[in-house]
Amino acid sequence: MADKNFLTNIRSLYMAIAQMFKKPFTTKYHTTNKERIVEYDRLRGELIMNLPKCVGCTLCVQACPNAALKMVSYDNGNPRNKKKHVPSFNLGLCSFCALCVEACPYDVLEMGKVYDRAYATMEDMLRSPEEMYEDWIEQKGEEDEIDPEEIETDKIDIEED
Repeated sequence: MADKNFLTNIRSLYMAIAQMFKKPFTTKYHTTNKERIVEYDRLRGELIMNLPKCVGCTLCVQACPNAALKMVSYDNGNPRNKKKHVPSFNLGLCSFCALCVEACPYDVLEMGKVYDRAYATMEDMLRSPEEMYEDWIEQKGEEDEIDPEEIETDKIDIEED
C-alpha cells in the first residue's frame, strides 16, 4: 500500500515539475490597444453605428429584446431621416445578441471589436449616437459621405408624419 502512494506522489511531482517548463495557458491582461489579443471576425463587442446612413426606421429598437436601444432626437444630415431620430445605446442592458444588427436594412449598426471597456457608473454605459459613430470611425477607419440617391428605398417603407 505504501508503495502505491509513493509512486502516485512521485508521478504527481514529476507532472508538476514538467509543467513549470511549459508556456502558460493564460495571457496577461493587456494595458494598451496594441497589446490586445487576437480579435476574431465573429466577435460581438460594443455596438457601433454609421450615423450618416441612419434613416430613423426604428427596426433596430423593435428587434432588441432587452430595450437596450432607444430613439433620440438628432439630425444626422440624412435627408431620408424625416423624423430626425437615431438610436442611442445602453450597454448595461445589451446581451450582445446582434438582433438589432440583423434587423437594420441599411447596415447602419454593427457589432464592434471592443469588448473590454470598464465603466465606473451606469450613466457611463449610455452611448450617444456621436460616441457610437466615433467608435465606427476608430474601428473602421472611414467616414461615410452619404449620397441620398444611393440609398435603396425599396428595402423598407418609412412612415412619414
